[in-house]
Amino acid sequence: MEIKSSGKEESFATGAVRDKGEDKNSLELISPFFENRLGNWLTKGAQRYARRNWEKGIPNERCLASLMRHLNAYRIGKKDEDHLAALACNVMFMLHNEEMIKRDVLPEELGFYPDYGE
Repeated sequence: MEIKSSGKEESFATGAVRDKGEDKNSLELISPFFENRLGNWLTKGAQRYARRNWEKGIPNERCLASLMRHLNAYRIGKKDEDHLAALACNVMFMLHNEEMIKRDVLPEELGFYPDYGE
């Protein structure tokens, strides 16, 4: 296996050289607060259901319904749960489903594709 290269390298004062990675995902830009709250919400879900339960596939329509309930709870100022983390979690589930459906790992019926007849 080879190490992939963009063809653009950067040299450092130490003499080290590294691929610039300009076209690579900037995962380091994701807020650590976001990651912590999402991780906390996922931990609570794992305790309630099972670790990685969501990866088995929850229909996007159900995720969207949950997302909307948490959005409305947040909008009216409810503080009984971390509604923003729940929103993020549902978005993550739906994004994951879309990618796994594209890869033919999860069934297409988990997606949510209403036909409004363009």
